[in-house]
Amino acid sequence: MSLDNTEGPVQVVFRIGKILDIIASQAPVTLKQLTIFVQLPKTTVYRLTRALEQEHIVAKTSKGYVLGPRLNRWQPPEDLFSRLQVIADPLLSSIARRTGETASVFIRTNDARQCIAVAPSPQVVRHVLSVGDVFPLGVGAGGKLLISHLMPSERSRILTRTCARFPDVTIPYGTLDEELDEIKLQGYAVSLEEREAGLASVSYLLATLPSTCLTVSGPSIRFDPVHLDHILVILRDAAERLNADLREIPFQELGLTPYVQWNGS
Repeated sequence: MSLDNTEGPVQVVFRIGKILDIIASQAPVTLKQLTIFVQLPKTTVYRLTRALEQEHIVAKTSKGYVLGPRLNRWQPPEDLFSRLQVIADPLLSSIARRTGETASVFIRTNDARQCIAVAPSPQVVRHVLSVGDVFPLGVGAGGKLLISHLMPSERSRILTRTCARFPDVTIPYGTLDEELDEIKLQGYAVSLEEREAGLASVSYLLATLPSTCLTVSGPSIRFDPVHLDHILVILRDAAERLNADLREIPFQELGLTPYVQWNGS
């Protein structure tokens, strides 16, 4: 798509996006280099970068433009994710080995849940999941668990945004609040072919870190009551171990407020 194929505000947004992409991948970048990369007049590039600089979205250094400090407030702290992944990876491998299913960690974002760590099932027939995969809230074990502790008004607001982002998702509004209240009390959720035919999952809340859960998922044909009970025991033990490790993270330094304990409130 050419930079000149759009008009008005859309054109400005497109140009800013291109400038930020270049700065993010090649910083520091001089004004001359930006002009060449985006193929726009120097005066246009200067005007846009100047506006971005005033809003602290980019910063100008002696060597060129770099991403600014304001962007740090728009994303979860990478330090937290990196620490969580280091702690969780060996634990997820153990869960996958002991349950025979795919194990993962999901975290709730504004209107979805995202996989930030995963260990694949050792079996040939398995749930294939990758770090970065995004799924809706309100459906599936993790999707229900991660909004169960919220107030009804907040649940409704998030589900409205989720439905806008995932228009093919059907939210069972009639029974959802009652189910979420039950999930809130027990601290875990189970889903059998709810989000996808043939797929089952079990999610257990990480009480120390808000909006984060451990999940085990796989073919629903294997998730009989005995297997489900086995998975829940393993997840509960793993969650306790992970919670203990997470308490060592200096949340206040990362600008976060962890749950001291899960009490259903």
